[in-house]
Formats: sequence, C-alpha cells, structure tokens
Amino acid sequence: MPDLRYRGVGVNLLDANPYKIVIEQGGEITKELNGIQAFFNDETYNEENNVELLPKYFAEYGAPYNVKFYNSTNDEMTNFNFLSEKGVVNENDSLNSLEGFKTSKKRENVKKTKTWSVKLNKSVDENTINSGNTYIVEKESGKSVKVDYALQEGGTVLEIIPEKSFKSGATYTLIVDKRVSSGTGSQLKEPAAIEFTVE
Repeated sequence: MPDLRYRGVGVNLLDANPYKIVIEQGGEITKELNGIQAFFNDETYNEENNVELLPKYFAEYGAPYNVKFYNSTNDEMTNFNFLSEKGVVNENDSLNSLEGFKTSKKRENVKKTKTWSVKLNKSVDENTINSGNTYIVEKESGKSVKVDYALQEGGTVLEIIPEKSFKSGATYTLIVDKRVSSGTGSQLKEPAAIEFTVE
C-alpha cells in the first residue's frame, strides 16, 4: 500500500544497529520507533534504513515534521525537516518487526511494577548494556520506557527495572539485542524479545 517512508543511506550502518527514530510536530513527539535494523541493499550496494511511516504517527499528516535518528549508543545521526509526501514502500523496508529475534510466549496480567530478569549463559559486561540494546517499548505508542539495569548471580542474570509503573492494560515488548557482550567480548548468539500485557 502506498505510504510515506523514511530512508537513511550511509556507511557502516550495520555496525550501529539497532536504531531509533523520533518524529516530532510542533515541538511534540508524536511517535518513537525503536529497534530499527539497518540492512545491506543488494541492488544499490548501500547500507540502508527503510521504515514505513504511517499516518497515525503524525498529529497532522501532510504537515511539516521533524525526524531525529539515533544509533545504538543514542547518538543523534540525523536531524532535518521536510514536508511529508506519499511514496511506495519497498518489500525490503524494515517495519520495526521482530524478525530474527528469539521470542518467548506472550505474558498476560503482568504487574505494573514488574522487574524483568533475563538469564544469560555467560557473565555479561555491564558496560555493554545500554538503552540502545536493552529496552522496553509500549506497543501502541512505540515509545520506549525508562529503565534501570542490574546484574545478579555473578553477571549471569540481567534485571531490567522500570523507573515508573507500566500502564494498566497496555502491551509492551522487552528487547535484549545480541550486542550485549560477555566479559570476554563475545555477543549473544541471537537477540531476544518478549511481549507482555499489564494487568
């Protein structure tokens, strides 16, 4: 279906996955997209980010808006304004899906103050844990939740602690990207994700 899209083309984009896109109109954030994965385009030989931007992401579709683009270490990579126009979304476009992630069964009736514990095979390096590779996103708004981190049991258990209570009835996705590394520098074999709904 034809729609607006954001396309970023650059060098070494794959080395800084995943990305975050923040959309603003009138100084207000209208949408935050997390977990955007860059890919290598075999046709253009470029590393790209292609993301479908739906009308619901905007307070006023067709009006000027601002896009901010961040890499995995939360460094802003792009900041520009333009008028939204319709285009064709390619089949290669990344739609912020969980393709390639190891996903667990969805959890229901999770407590609003739940701390999530992720069991790891090896002790991890706490310096590799950050908001770019370990985060929680509200499904409806696409906005990330502010969290703290703690390591237990010799670094083999990672705790993700929300700073504020989750919204009752809301659905969230917890993401742990594969770039969380052990003390020896080895990364997780595959990224992990779990979806949950709050009581």
